[in-house]
Amino acid sequence: MRTARPIEERIERLPFSGCWLWLGHLSSNGYGKLGAQYAHRLVYEKERGKIESGFQIDHLCKVKSCVNPDHLEPVTQQENIRRSEAVSIINGRKTHCPSGHPYNQENTYLDKNNQRYCMVCKRERQSSATYKAVEREHKMKIYHGR
Repeated sequence: MRTARPIEERIERLPFSGCWLWLGHLSSNGYGKLGAQYAHRLVYEKERGKIESGFQIDHLCKVKSCVNPDHLEPVTQQENIRRSEAVSIINGRKTHCPSGHPYNQENTYLDKNNQRYCMVCKRERQSSATYKAVEREHKMKIYHGR
């Protein structure tokens, strides 16, 4: 009969970053797994105690396979999403367009996919000679059926 390896044998402690990398199975999205449970939650509860109901574990180091309890913090789902590195979250934090115009109620257009656009930049693009030439060419293709 095989005995299960202790959790400590499944962790590599990195001296410079302080991360404790999970050496066991990783889920398809990069989190350590031990059976059906997430390794970071198991280690956190072993070292710090039970995680309150309704809380998720945020990886402060942003390394999904890290199980160091010093790098983990219980937070609400809303807070975990707010801290996320997802492109939509990063873009949502921006207060100005790349040209420096403010994203405010008067200057921001939301398309059907809820993407923000700067109205000043849009007007500048539409008034440019290049934009008008491309539009003319596009209309000609439609008119001539090409």
